[in-house]
Amino acid sequence: MRTSFIRQLTTMALQDQRIQVILPDIGVFAFKQASFPENQLHNVGICEALATNLASGLAVVGMIPFIYSIAPFVTERCYEQIKMACYNNLPIKIVGVGAGLSYYHEGPSHHAINDIAIMRVLPNMSVYSPCSSEETALITERMVNNGEPSYIRLTTKPSDEYDWDVEEYQPLMCASYSNNSKIAVFTTGGIISNVLQAIDNDQEFSVYSISQISPFVLSDTGVDFLSILKTHRKIIVVEEHSVHCGLASVISDFMTSYGINSILYRNGVNDSYSPICDSYSAILKHNSLDVESLAFKFKRIKDRANV
Repeated sequence: MRTSFIRQLTTMALQDQRIQVILPDIGVFAFKQASFPENQLHNVGICEALATNLASGLAVVGMIPFIYSIAPFVTERCYEQIKMACYNNLPIKIVGVGAGLSYYHEGPSHHAINDIAIMRVLPNMSVYSPCSSEETALITERMVNNGEPSYIRLTTKPSDEYDWDVEEYQPLMCASYSNNSKIAVFTTGGIISNVLQAIDNDQEFSVYSISQISPFVLSDTGVDFLSILKTHRKIIVVEEHSVHCGLASVISDFMTSYGINSILYRNGVNDSYSPICDSYSAILKHNSLDVESLAFKFKRIKDRANV
């Protein structure tokens, strides 16, 4: 996903000098390797708060500034500066790479398991979480043009290739749909790969990727989000984020607001800091987000009475 983002932004930056990238001493080689215009690239060192303030200043004078760094550093370390940018509705663009548990080997300091939660509560802030390289490119283009403070979280890309529906950008994109489904699964980010493998083409499940988490827009075209919630008795959410205040909470709020009585099952990162620094597969398994654990949970939910 990072490669897709850099390629798309580079393509646009070569045509638009307003696009500026600010790097807190990470990603310099990747952008230079992609031939990103050097006069639009600024490395400020390990100073995320400074990077955010610089982005705000550039936005004031009409630039389109992107801040690119590891997800917890570019959200948590400079949260006050981001808040003030949102207060002034400055169109700064924040790119959090290695979101979720992608930096598994670096421990909790590098895990971004609450970034959706803290970013979506900021007024004026748009929050994106693509599930594929295709969605990443589409959202990058949208961020350049939306004129809003925006955050995109980039997780580990899916391990398999799928036929993604990318004909038209929508907040909700159908990944795997069955007319016979009784259970709807909502997911966001690269963890969709594990979800699809766990379901293994079981026609009782439909899977949907939500790539725009906040503000969540009910589209007039395409998949009808509310109809999905109303017509499926069981709703499963899988996210590489804390079980609290992420995608599951967004969906829970909708269900409450519209009086939808479907059963909601939350699957995310445990409500604790990870005690292990192991492989990516091991840390996913610790949080029951690996394929085997998800398949077991899905089967149990499917087999319960009153589907």
